[in-house]
Amino acid sequence: MTDKRVFYGIIGIIGAFGVGIGEFLLHYNPAGYGGAEYSFLLPLPVWRTTVGHFLSVLFLPLYFAGFWSVYLILKDSKSRLARPYFIAALYVIAVGGVWIGSRSMLTVMVQAGFSVGLEKYTFYLESLLQVLRAGILGISILFSAIVWGGKTMLPRWTAFFNEIVLLLLVFSTLFILPPLGRVLVPSAMNVAHLIFFGMTTFFSVKNSKR
Repeated sequence: MTDKRVFYGIIGIIGAFGVGIGEFLLHYNPAGYGGAEYSFLLPLPVWRTTVGHFLSVLFLPLYFAGFWSVYLILKDSKSRLARPYFIAALYVIAVGGVWIGSRSMLTVMVQAGFSVGLEKYTFYLESLLQVLRAGILGISILFSAIVWGGKTMLPRWTAFFNEIVLLLLVFSTLFILPPLGRVLVPSAMNVAHLIFFGMTTFFSVKNSKR
């Protein structure tokens, strides 16, 4: 029988990959992201907005499976932090889903020149990105604390490769290798989780073979 941690981890990887492709289509602009507010969205073709939107929102629920896999790994430690980690992760996914689901309409507003609407968008929806980042920081701290305790299948060094650290590493590519950074950063959160779920699933597979 397939290890549940491996099975759900693979689903999480698929989710991060699918949302990552969708967000790339929604955001990528080879010219960069400077200039007037949201102006990078002006040249994006309709097909990219449409495909990117549906890929993002339809693959996002698979993140739940990815975090369930991580929870199954962490709960073996008997740590009281495992359940709060999973609950906080669900919260993060929910907030992220609201945010990513709004991006296609943002592009529509930008291309239609709705400047007043953009101000409201920034207040009501773009602000959720900060909540999302704070949530990622929170679950990263919990993950590291549990793994550093040394009672999970994960090596203790993986505590240093939590979601927030991986996210910062993705953003660092803008300075270290700009051509790569311009490709990765539009989907930074998903790239970080693709690596994160890949790492935890790898050790789940390794453990299941023992």
